[in-house]
Amino acid sequence: MNDPRYEPYSTSPDMSGSQQRKTLLWIGVGVGGLLMVMICSLSMLLAYVLLDTPLRMPALLQAQPDLPPPPEAPRAANTAPTVGLVLIEEDFAQPTNRWDQSFSRVVDGTYELRVDVPNYDRYGLFLSNGPVTNFDMGVDVQQVAGDPTAEYGIRFRQSGPGDYLMFSISGSGYYRLVRVKSNAYQSLVPWTFDRRVATGAAAVNRLRVIARGSNITAFLNDVQVITTTDDNVTGGQLTVGVTTFDQGGLVVRFDNVAGQAEGQSLQEDFSNAETTRWSIGGATIRDGAYELFAGGGIQSWQQPLPVGSSRVNDFILEVEAELMSGADENIAYGVMFGDGGSFDFYSLFIFPDGSMTLILSDGEGGLLPLIPRMDVPAINPGRNQINDIRVEVRSNVIRLTINDTSLPDIEGPVPIQGEVGMIVSSGRTGSVQARFHRFYLRELPKGGQQI
Repeated sequence: MNDPRYEPYSTSPDMSGSQQRKTLLWIGVGVGGLLMVMICSLSMLLAYVLLDTPLRMPALLQAQPDLPPPPEAPRAANTAPTVGLVLIEEDFAQPTNRWDQSFSRVVDGTYELRVDVPNYDRYGLFLSNGPVTNFDMGVDVQQVAGDPTAEYGIRFRQSGPGDYLMFSISGSGYYRLVRVKSNAYQSLVPWTFDRRVATGAAAVNRLRVIARGSNITAFLNDVQVITTTDDNVTGGQLTVGVTTFDQGGLVVRFDNVAGQAEGQSLQEDFSNAETTRWSIGGATIRDGAYELFAGGGIQSWQQPLPVGSSRVNDFILEVEAELMSGADENIAYGVMFGDGGSFDFYSLFIFPDGSMTLILSDGEGGLLPLIPRMDVPAINPGRNQINDIRVEVRSNVIRLTINDTSLPDIEGPVPIQGEVGMIVSSGRTGSVQARFHRFYLRELPKGGQQI
């Protein structure tokens, strides 16, 4: 075959067999080196990813929230003071947001808190032997109804309904540590989004707070998320709490409480409503009346909303009150006034046997009877009996009238200024339920005619 296109393979005159082998060897070394560089680069990249992932994990967990953070505070907490003299009239015949409608109870082996009105809070109280400063408490929480931006968690060192600390989460996946002082909210740790917050109707989260002196540590589902200090170390109530913002209808259940508080065990699974050491009570509007109820060993009171709207100095207060149920002879119902916000207020109580008392609570657990328990013939005793209560305060002098019968005037030992409301008090083991058919509050100008 002489076709030049198919000449047999041959080497060039200057390339020997040995040279070919050397060339192939160098090519192999080059390819191998390139592969080694690629392998090392991939290894370094993999190592970087593996080593960097734990460092970047918090950022990953906090990325891409589905909803913006909840509000800093309920709107009602920032309501401007009432202009002019206070005047509140209510017959409870129509639906209204003027009054709290919420409760705490044991249901289905859990402790349930419900708040029906927007921009309001409620708490359930651990019935301790005294103020709690140091504690370690864990609890399961589940939101079963309501807006996902609602807030719920562990409230502690509570010196008044508007003074406490709270480690809380929202149904939208955020947590925070907030201080509430005189109903003003300040986030010590702001709302922080965290994917470890389980969300949805069936989601259960485990919260835990350890408070030792000024040191506060908080855990979310067994992961420490907050460590901080509280320079204002003071004892107070230990509670669980919930807060609504723009929507009401919030229901949260708490279960499997564990830990200790000032040497007292907190262990509680809420399997028995009769023996639970957590407060039971609430309020609702029904059949043209405002109903208050309270479980054994506690007092429960309600004041008009928004918070602070019933703050007065001199005033006239009139209510129509009716005892509905309660077996203990020490259950009582009536009105309270001069509430400064730190459990310091005056209380007028009527008892089932037709007696009454006027008591001053000093805010530190002390009670001063201004009128010792005494029989008043004008009182309609027993249940399902309506009693008209009238309180008039002018220049710190108190005039009480029950069913149009006046009692001797009394001068208050401390200034009478603050919020006004209605109250019930249960016996040590029993419960109490009362209805209020009318509420009338009128603030009087200062320096008016003396009583």
